[in-house]
This record gives sequence, structure tokens and C-alpha cells, in this order.
Amino acid sequence: MTDLPVSPQSMTPAGWYPDHTGAPQLRWWNGSAWTDSVRTPIVEPVSTGSGAYAAPYSLNPAPAAVPPGTPVYNTFIWILALLPILGIVSLLTRNSSSLVASSTDPLALYRDPAYLASLGISFLIYGGSVILAYFDRRRLLRDGYDRPFHWAWTFLSGAVYLIGRSIIVRRRSGRGLAPLWVWSALTVFAVVVAVVTVAQMMTTLIGTSGFSA
Repeated sequence: MTDLPVSPQSMTPAGWYPDHTGAPQLRWWNGSAWTDSVRTPIVEPVSTGSGAYAAPYSLNPAPAAVPPGTPVYNTFIWILALLPILGIVSLLTRNSSSLVASSTDPLALYRDPAYLASLGISFLIYGGSVILAYFDRRRLLRDGYDRPFHWAWTFLSGAVYLIGRSIIVRRRSGRGLAPLWVWSALTVFAVVVAVVTVAQMMTTLIGTSGFSA
């Protein structure tokens, strides 16, 4: 590896590089300046072809802990953790009238503003989770976190990213689980609201059908 320029105008991507001070260690370059995050490189013996072995820097050294005081939270991860609130609001604003009408009119649900709004909120939660995870990971890289959880996992679920992100940040810093606990509490509450809402809708549907006789 080559030494990096100290100039903040450098376009060198963020990563671990040989320390610009000449010390036998790696130092984190955040894309614009050197940081205080350092670590000892892992060396692996590599044959030079003449029977001798060299010990270059490993291309995949073990992840390093971040210095004490490194931020573990940011606006993006907190918004992601609070997204279940939108789902709760969507459930609380639903009514059973369109569901009852759908038994005789298949298009009744699609004329119900509340139902259409709930669909829009679902897409907003999904798309918003991906965007928030992307910017959260960029912030973690800027703060010196080595190989944080990748934002693309959010395409499976925002929960997958939140769990993976929390585990890795905790390993690097010793803390960082608060957003996961907040998200978990809100999700449990959303499940309870969903169960109650569905029970009320089913009661209304049965009460207006022939089974009530």
C-alpha cells in the first residue's frame, strides 16, 4: 500500500492505511483526513518464490474497536428505529366498513382512503428504511467504524439491518443497542394493536353477516 497525502482535498476512499506518521500500525482515513483510530495490522506469511517468506499487511485484518467516545447513534438510525410508529398510526386509523363492503364489492377496499393510505405508509416504511440505512452506514464509516453492517440488507427488512448494525456497533464500541430496544418495544406494541384491530374487524364482519342469526 502507498502512503496517503495528508491534504484534506485527497480523493482517496475511507479505509485503513499504513500510518502517515511512520508508526508500525494502520490508521483510519475517513476520506478527507486522518482520524485517531489506529490498530496493529495482521500479517500473513507469503512466499516470495525463493524459499523466504515476507509478511505484508493483510488485505482483511480483523475489525478494530473504535476509540472511546466515538458516536454510536445518529439521526438516521433513530428515525429507522421509530418507523413502526407509522404502522401503528395506520392500524389505528383503519375502519371495518370497507372490509365489510368488500364481501359484495371487491373494489370497496381500493376506494377506501384509509386503506390506500395504509398501503402508502407501508411503501414509505420500506423505502425509507433503505435510504436511512444507507446514510447511517455512511455516517458509521465516517466516524471510523471498520466494515459496519451493509445497508443492502435492508432490502430484506429494516429489522435485519437494525439487528445486524446494533450487533456490530456493540462489538466495535461496547454499546449501541438502544435503537434496537426502542424498535423492539414499538414492534411488540404494533403487533398488539394489529391483533386487536383484526379482532374488532372480524367481530363487525360476523355481526353483519348471516352468521349472526
